[in-house]
Amino acid sequence: MEGKNLSDDAQNEPKPDDADGGQAASKATGSLTLLMVAGIGVAIVTLAVLIFYLLFMRDTRPYVWAEPTQPYNAERCAVEGACEEINLAGTGHGSHGEEGASLFVYDPTIDDEIAQWGDCLDQVLVCVQDGMAEEDASPDGPDVVRNCVAAADLCPGECRERFANRAANLELEAIEQLFFATFVDERGYCVPREADR
Repeated sequence: MEGKNLSDDAQNEPKPDDADGGQAASKATGSLTLLMVAGIGVAIVTLAVLIFYLLFMRDTRPYVWAEPTQPYNAERCAVEGACEEINLAGTGHGSHGEEGASLFVYDPTIDDEIAQWGDCLDQVLVCVQDGMAEEDASPDGPDVVRNCVAAADLCPGECRERFANRAANLELEAIEQLFFATFVDERGYCVPREADR
């Protein structure tokens, strides 16, 4: 009977090969689970970055500027008489007449989006200045700005419409902030993409 008990005990003892196989399977399952969790984590981070890009980084502004008939060409001003010169007297401390003068050369025929934007800004800046001056004399300042921007024919129609829709019922200070956000600030609706670079 003792012999029988010994053989029963021998049968009940785990075999070394089975124990190693079980541990290996357990390690493989753990590694697979870890790999799957890491893959899901990478996918979530990638998706979050993509969503952030689509919502905040991508430039979704429409192109509102007219197609240029005379784009910028740096070599054009090399031809005598093709460009105009403006000589500005120095204005800094210690400037004396021509000594501190700056010479600017520009081509008035250029009508690319930067030139169009400059023409638009010339008009709408006057609107804001007139509105500020009117605000000091009467409460009509916001109306002056709204009406003036609506008539600013050198600005794209989409810009004027967007400004008018958002400026309705705003006070002058808020209209001034809207003006900068629309026409001046980086990535503004009516700021050319080229100006943001």
